[in-house]
Amino acid sequence: MRNVAMRQVRCGFLSQVKTSQGRYIRVRERRRSLDRTLSDEENEERGAGGVVSIDEGGMATFRVYLPDAGRVQLVGDFTRWQESPIEMLREPGGWWRVQAAPAPGEYEFQYLIDGETWLPDYAAHGLVPGPFGGWQSRLHVLDPDAQALSKPEHRAEKAA
Repeated sequence: MRNVAMRQVRCGFLSQVKTSQGRYIRVRERRRSLDRTLSDEENEERGAGGVVSIDEGGMATFRVYLPDAGRVQLVGDFTRWQESPIEMLREPGGWWRVQAAPAPGEYEFQYLIDGETWLPDYAAHGLVPGPFGGWQSRLHVLDPDAQALSKPEHRAEKAA
């Protein structure tokens, strides 16, 4: 298994990988704004794109666009990496999807394509350098039972 070496291009990142079956998987990631997560659902021609969303109950939905992949697994801290990978389900149009409910906390994860190619999700909650080079995606799961922080009220007082 190996990390994907990606090169930066005008619209994001690009790599092409040959699998052990002789197939080529073309991996493209669009640049994303750092302050929000964008989905490539509206434009599947853009290439590999991912999106992670977490609902109020802590259920995380992972989606990634990999039309040429034969198998995609979600692996990370919350799966003990390859010990307990989560199989993703193929959806129409080249998308892969899975839901998971990791405990509240900070996690690192990647997608494992066809058992040999590691791919971070550049649309996740951030990136960190991986221990073997490349990048790992960040996932931040809030405690759904934690009370929301509120801003203190500021009131203008009348001068006497």
